[in-house]
Amino acid sequence: YVWYVPITCRFSNDSTTFSYNRTFYLDRVTMNVDFGNVYYNYFYCNTDFAGYYIMDYTSANWEDLAEALDNNNTQITDKDRANLINNAFLSAQTTEESYRVVRSVTQFFFRSAYSGLLPWQVLSYHANRMLDVLEYESLFGAVQKYFQLVVRNYYRNNEVSLWNDQGTFSDHILKTIIIQLACRTRLHECIDKATTLWDEGYPDLANGLVNHSLVSVLLFNS
Repeated sequence: YVWYVPITCRFSNDSTTFSYNRTFYLDRVTMNVDFGNVYYNYFYCNTDFAGYYIMDYTSANWEDLAEALDNNNTQITDKDRANLINNAFLSAQTTEESYRVVRSVTQFFFRSAYSGLLPWQVLSYHANRMLDVLEYESLFGAVQKYFQLVVRNYYRNNEVSLWNDQGTFSDHILKTIIIQLACRTRLHECIDKATTLWDEGYPDLANGLVNHSLVSVLLFNS
């Protein structure tokens, strides 16, 4: 019995779009692909996070993928962005890549309007895990500061709406992620707001009178 592993890849010479898609069915450890005289600057595989595996991209390919993310290539879906972030963190945990790759593929979060839930979920998971591991190490401050910069613009541009319970279920999840990450990285606006709400709400909380979606966030960060 042969187990064929399907993998779909996209190829491009332009950071704003992909020009060629192709699905491969891998049935061996290595496979050579002939494109004839056609050349592509970079590629992206495992589209839409379809497979449970990571890609071993070259440093140059990572740089091109990061540029595509930062230039808002619309063919890179939220699933793709989440996949690339996950891939970058896992690769950096090995000896194959440095954490420069993580920095390069998370630059697009600096755009304050970006609100894709899946990429934020993946970033939050890995960032919190990394901060937990480094909490008593000398690198903690630098790592904390970087992720604070990543979340800061979104938090500051959406601060009012972040602390209310309006919106869809997905909106509530995103709000919780942003608040937790902002407070975890000691963003002072978030810490001040959480402290104020805690001080105001604690008497009712102690008396069992509070029924609010942000209670769990305040408990987590206080």
